[in-house]
Amino acid sequence: LRAPVLFGGLLYGPQVPAGDTWVWNGSSWRSVVPSRSPPPRQEHGMVYDALRGRIVLVGGRGAADAGALTDTWEFDGLDWEQVDAGAAPSSGVLAFHRGRGTVFMAEKNNGRLWEYDGRWSPRDAGNAPVGFRALAYDARRDRLVAVGTFGGPSVTLEWNGAAWVTFAAPVVEPNALYFDPAQGAVVSQATGTKDPAVWDGTG
Repeated sequence: LRAPVLFGGLLYGPQVPAGDTWVWNGSSWRSVVPSRSPPPRQEHGMVYDALRGRIVLVGGRGAADAGALTDTWEFDGLDWEQVDAGAAPSSGVLAFHRGRGTVFMAEKNNGRLWEYDGRWSPRDAGNAPVGFRALAYDARRDRLVAVGTFGGPSVTLEWNGAAWVTFAAPVVEPNALYFDPAQGAVVSQATGTKDPAVWDGTG
C-alpha cells in the first residue's frame, strides 16, 4: 500500500457520517468499493502502519444516536478487515512510531496514551493533563511530539518512552503535524497561517 487513503467523514449536505473509501493515484482521488468496510463515521483516527503495510482505523462517532465507536479496522489497499484488538479508545490522534514499529493513539479528551501492535494496550505515560489535538513521530530524535490544550493556549509535549514532558512552546492548533526529513524536525501546519511552525526540540 503506497498511496494516501481517505475514509468516512461528514457529508456536507445531509450532515450524516460517510462510509466510502478513496485512494489517491498521484493525480486524482479514486473511489474504491471493498467487499467489507467499517460502518460510516466521523472524527475517527487513521494512520499508516509502515511495519505491516496497512492503514489502521479506530473509533470515531457514527450516527447521532449511535454514540462513540471503539472498533478497529485495517485496510491493505484492497479490503477492510475488522480486528479483534481488545479494548480500544474511541477518539484520538494517531502516529506510527517507527522506532518501536507500533501505532500510538493519544486521546483527545483525557490525555491517555495507547499503543497498538495488533492489539491495543494502555501506556502509563503520566496521563498528560491535556486534550490532544495532533500527534507525530520525530524520527531524528526517536520520540512522539504532540500538540494539546487544556482550557488555554495549545502547548507542545514530547513522550520520551516513559512520560510526557510539557514545553512552554505555544502553537496554533494544527490541522496537520508531521515529521519533515529534509528539516529533521516536526512541522505544524494550521489553517489560516501562512508559514508552518517547526519544532526541533529546542523551542
